[in-house]
Amino acid sequence: MDDKTRTFLETLQPKICVLATASKEGKPHCAVMGFALFSDGTLVFSTHTNSRKWQHLQENKNVSTTIGWDFHGLNLQVDGVASLIDKGESLQQTAKEFFQINPDAAKFRSPDTYFIKIRPTWIRKTDLSLTPPDIEESNLV
Repeated sequence: MDDKTRTFLETLQPKICVLATASKEGKPHCAVMGFALFSDGTLVFSTHTNSRKWQHLQENKNVSTTIGWDFHGLNLQVDGVASLIDKGESLQQTAKEFFQINPDAAKFRSPDTYFIKIRPTWIRKTDLSLTPPDIEESNLV
């Protein structure tokens, strides 16, 4: 991930995006989510086990997210592969780091809060502050 993209993700406020999942049959679902960018470049989201996205990710680990809402700045599209963090020491460490990076999300925390880690496989960066807009795509696999 390049420095401009990393800085954008680290400084964006509020840290929200749209996360899209699909069932094994291909039925789509999207939701506005809080996110955190971890130091290793993974995107992390919190959710609950009764959510559609959690159920979809049991069957289909492919996801897509859109980050940025500005017609005068940077916007990202990110495709990736999800891993579910739902037990053990990894859950505790992920929760600690996630809520340090995105403290606004703590008000949604409950005993069944778990995490989705996304390893990006493709990024499309669109900078609408430039004329013409600068569009870059990167395959990360």
